[in-house]
Amino acid sequence: MTETTTQHDVEQWRLWRTEREESLREPHGWLSPVALHWLTDQPTGFDDLPGSWSADGDGVTLRARAEDGFTADGAPVHGEIRLDRSTPKIVLGDRQVEVMGHNIGWAVRVRDPRSPALTGFTGVPTRDYDPRWAVPGVYEPYDEPRQVTVGAVVAGLIQPASAVGVVRFEVDGVEHRLTAFAGGANLVILFNDATSGDTTFWGSRALVIPVPGPDGRLLVDFNRATNPPAAFTDHATCPVPPTENRLPVAVEAGELKPRR
Repeated sequence: MTETTTQHDVEQWRLWRTEREESLREPHGWLSPVALHWLTDQPTGFDDLPGSWSADGDGVTLRARAEDGFTADGAPVHGEIRLDRSTPKIVLGDRQVEVMGHNIGWAVRVRDPRSPALTGFTGVPTRDYDPRWAVPGVYEPYDEPRQVTVGAVVAGLIQPASAVGVVRFEVDGVEHRLTAFAGGANLVILFNDATSGDTTFWGSRALVIPVPGPDGRLLVDFNRATNPPAAFTDHATCPVPPTENRLPVAVEAGELKPRR
């Protein structure tokens, strides 16, 4: 790689880093969660959330008073309300409450722009750009997407995913392969490596790579490896990589652990 190309890549990476951190500063982004309440079939109140909440196999029931102040799509929410995955976020002042359903049950997550993680955010610790970790690769799509399940940072929770192919690349002359998942116009690759749980988040990091052209050639740029939401908050339910996406090498590039 030439010095000129390297400098261009560094500049593009810095622009990308700026956009990445600006997205984390969004008022209701992944630095804003302040609670994740798992629900039972018994109506329960929470200190940080008015009303009473319960769940069954089909969704969540909120019992609220008008004075609690809930709204959805600008309309007041009170009485006994049924909520599920299709429900718009419930608004409470400048907070948002979202309903989540998983194999282990239903939960509500509270996002607050006054979250300490957000108000105290000064950036994500990240290794300097290293051209060694921007390696050429080849994408080999499956004939048809494969519906699989992966684990999560929450014990017992599993999540469906659509595996669309394999990305092959070499590090120091040794070939590696990672399963890629569907992400619209992108491939999404969750991976662990020998730094996971040490200098990087234990659960996973992610690469988002544009789907390549017919020749399958792409750039696997680990300088753009990002932390999942669960690295920033205890109130996330992020997936973890499948077993085959655990690299035996130490990928000393990309984002580091934001919390000790």
